[in-house]
Amino acid sequence: MENCNIGLSGNFRRICGYKPKSGIKRKWYGNTEDIDKEASVLASRKTKVTTLVLKAGAKIYRAFGNDKTHGLSSAGVVGDYVNGFTHTDVLNILYRGDQERERVQEIVEGARVFSIIEKVDGGENGELAFELAGFESGMLFNAYANDFIANSGVATLTVASKAGEEEGTDVKLFQVTDYATTLEWLETNTSESDTTTPTVPTNLISTDTTATTANLSWTASTDAVGVTGYKVYQDGVNVQTVVETVATVAGLTASTAYSFTVSAIDAAGNESAQSALVVATPTA
Repeated sequence: MENCNIGLSGNFRRICGYKPKSGIKRKWYGNTEDIDKEASVLASRKTKVTTLVLKAGAKIYRAFGNDKTHGLSSAGVVGDYVNGFTHTDVLNILYRGDQERERVQEIVEGARVFSIIEKVDGGENGELAFELAGFESGMLFNAYANDFIANSGVATLTVASKAGEEEGTDVKLFQVTDYATTLEWLETNTSESDTTTPTVPTNLISTDTTATTANLSWTASTDAVGVTGYKVYQDGVNVQTVVETVATVAGLTASTAYSFTVSAIDAAGNESAQSALVVATPTA
């Protein structure tokens, strides 16, 4: 049981049940018209969605993101009265080529959008929770901005509820079940998953060596969502993972030849084939 009498400093004490501010881990969105509202079930004065049912063939869509989109830190803003809205929600989406067409058509002008966010508690226990906004009235498409040059193909989409619809659009707890069950529903009903592997790294070279190290560099790979790192293999064994397109492998033996290859990985864990090998021999 939590000890609420633990002294933090001076006369300050731990507050029972206190947890730091939660952050957004992942996000999904969909068209409100695709919700089967007769089959779906609300509870606790409509503050919780215990069963969310989509119409036949309907899907939800991931708001994919990387370090350019800041998709994992996006948040709704309540109180945007200046623009005539009472609740707004921002989706930062990374373009994925031809597959994007299906997702964008869900947010054309006039569409009604609902969003689901996975929040992670930054507290001691790290609890996860799912929240849903726009279940009943939906959020009207409000603004769309895209800048390929500045943001590497990031589309910023803003949807908002009209004045008077805030009760139906208010954030609700999504599914009163265990975390695994909710996550399974999300994965099952998501339109697509990232199964595309990054391109193979090219131009792997050994730039210089010492008696115990070898420095490697290569040309960056590309990916439909984004490359998150590279695995460095020494004689077929993964010895390290790096973010940049350079690596230093240590612990080698002088005058011994080593074979190195590199593969690329993305956020979904997809790994490319290994590059052409390069042989490096540490100096004596």
